Amino acid sequence: MPSNTEITFSVDVAAARAVVIGALEAEGYTLSPSTPGWSKATRGSMPLTLLLGGLAGKNFHVGFLVGERVDEQGRASFRIDRDLATGAVKGGAIGAVRTDKAYVSAVEAVAAAARRAGVLVEHRTIA
Repeated sequence: MPSNTEITFSVDVAAARAVVIGALEAEGYTLSPSTPGWSKATRGSMPLTLLLGGLAGKNFHVGFLVGERVDEQGRASFRIDRDLATGAVKGGAIGAVRTDKAYVSAVEAVAAAARRAGVLVEHRTIA
């Protein structure tokens, strides 16, 4: 299973950020600044997840790190990182599967939004 994805845009960081945020918010995520250049995207309920684990259903808490950078050609690039181990700790095998599905769905939502906007350059899995 991939652990990280990088999506490169043909536009500047501000325009690409709007696409990324819009796509993730449409998937139910809230973004909050983490460290410089990185934000945390989360959805679900941590208390319910800790109480019910993988059985929390749509309320299962998932989170990803979203980093932004500009490549040597001036294009915006966003990296979406996840930690499958955290999902497993919170919900066992069911939690790991829920985390994986949520990650894939989030990445696909961002790539699809970039494609619709005509600004997708590349969508690739990185180690």
